[in-house]
Amino acid sequence: MYKRTLSPDLARGFMLLLIAVANVWVFQWGQEPSSLGFMIKPVSVIDKVVVFLRTVLVDQRALPLFAFLFGYGMVQFSRSRYARGFEGIVIRRMLRRRHWGMLLFGFLHAALLFEGDILGSYAIIALFWGWIFFRRTNKTLTIVFWVFIACGILTLLANISAGLAILSEKVPAEYLATDTTVRLVSTGTPGYLDSILQRLQFWVTSAPVAAFMAFNVMSMVILGWKLARQRFLEEPKLERLKKGAWLGLGIGWIGGIPSALNQIGVLNLNIGFDASLHFFSMMTGVAGGYGYVCLIGLIASRIESSGKTMGWFITGVVGLGKRSLSGYLGQSVLFAVLLPAWTFGLGSKLGVATASLYAIAVWVVTVVIAYFIEKSGRRGPFEVLLRRLTYGSKVPVAGCGPVEPGVEVSGVKQVVPQHMDPDPTIEAPEYVAGDNPFATPKIV
Repeated sequence: MYKRTLSPDLARGFMLLLIAVANVWVFQWGQEPSSLGFMIKPVSVIDKVVVFLRTVLVDQRALPLFAFLFGYGMVQFSRSRYARGFEGIVIRRMLRRRHWGMLLFGFLHAALLFEGDILGSYAIIALFWGWIFFRRTNKTLTIVFWVFIACGILTLLANISAGLAILSEKVPAEYLATDTTVRLVSTGTPGYLDSILQRLQFWVTSAPVAAFMAFNVMSMVILGWKLARQRFLEEPKLERLKKGAWLGLGIGWIGGIPSALNQIGVLNLNIGFDASLHFFSMMTGVAGGYGYVCLIGLIASRIESSGKTMGWFITGVVGLGKRSLSGYLGQSVLFAVLLPAWTFGLGSKLGVATASLYAIAVWVVTVVIAYFIEKSGRRGPFEVLLRRLTYGSKVPVAGCGPVEPGVEVSGVKQVVPQHMDPDPTIEAPEYVAGDNPFATPKIV
């Protein structure tokens, strides 16, 4: 039996803290937006400090980290199922079912609670880009990664050009007087049914746009596929992780400073150039997301090498990482309980700093809940539902023993013996050929 590696789950648990802090502003309805046209304009000194830190450390850094771990998880899923004897065609079918299930979850999440849902975008990325590139060689993935990065840089240059045109007054004044920004308003709508319509109107366009035009997200999913094949977190090379953490976080954090200074009024540039700084922060956030991956890999390696029993807090964070889908959706539930106008409406009364504290408190609550679920040995509720959608009714559930050769699974007869417990929390063995996610695993 293989012990599950700590790093990916610790990273997912930490990621949800960044996601909570990054998303809570959507629930601060009825307040003046920042110069970007979204997020909340800081008023007090403490709010400005929080906005600066959030822009440098969190915004556009959490999303690439999320994307990397999503891509990484796809390879982990495929590897572990192949190691248990499922044929490639069955695994691909499982992945399709899994991602259609995620798309359904994303739709319901957006409709019921949060229009900023990202599950739908990741599902579309997996269904479309995964269909094209997931089984390609590492060389191909490297090329695609840099193509996406180049597209992001070209988008950045286009925004800089537009900002310079506005600064040089080559753009008519009427354009500057026009509100061209998108503002999320469903949380300020008193009627819940009306808010559902508003959320869906935003999500049905934003989800596919992010899947095909958010180059920072798409590139990190690709990078997650490639590095998962190399067992980047399972078999860490410490020097590589150290360099990645220093370089990635250095670029990521420094790249967020210009946008942060503009949002707190130090630079005070016009909306055209502010968008350029935001795109610059977005693209450097790719490096920041990678830096967080490396940093968490180093921390996990130290924890594992110490041989000490994890305390309740780290156990809770890891447990939350194992149940990241439930944790992500649970955040929206805890936000929606108090903040929108269609519940208690407290979001309109929270400043940036207090909202961030609320987000951190929500994350801590999910860590505590995850700790008790981890100790009980149960899966998260939404992981159970996604598992059912992934496997269907013919695949045995955990605890019933391995599938024997010749048993029909999802309409395909299994011909490879099952040497491992079918519980998906068990870490899979390494590939003989690391360049192919469906290579024959080395069974020891």
